[in-house]
Amino acid sequence: MSNVMLQLKVFCTLIMEHHSVQWTNSTVGTILLQTASIMIQIIEASVLHSLIIIIMC
Repeated sequence: MSNVMLQLKVFCTLIMEHHSVQWTNSTVGTILLQTASIMIQIIEASVLHSLIIIIMC
């Protein structure tokens, strides 16, 4: 994983942890946390995919 991706993941995790206290009893918060983690996975997958394409070419 690249440095930028790692920093982005740490940043997202910090934000999620910071807000999770306020969001624990909130349905909207739960949805936002799930969406954020899905977004991180999609970003990681697309970065890996583009790296593979670059290597293959």
